[in-house]
Amino acid sequence: MDVKRVRADLQSIEMHLTPEQPDVPTEETDMNRPLFAFALFLFVWPAVTVLSVALEIAGIELPIAVRTFLTSAILVPSMVFAVAPALNRIFAHHH
Repeated sequence: MDVKRVRADLQSIEMHLTPEQPDVPTEETDMNRPLFAFALFLFVWPAVTVLSVALEIAGIELPIAVRTFLTSAILVPSMVFAVAPALNRIFAHHH
């Protein structure tokens, strides 16, 4: 039995089973928090507008609470899983 091969296989398995670290702001990006917040705003404002207009064009009239719930249900996951990690990578590369 090749010990090096077994060790490499175990490390490979461990790497696949270990969850990735979430993209969170680091000390380097902390200095850019106002810019990061502004970049998030630049995504959120048009996205909310587009979703609202789309509902209106579709002729779907909903109470404001339901409309904001649907908008939030779409935007929050996209922010958490796509936009914020992408912005973190962009900000990390520019440091």
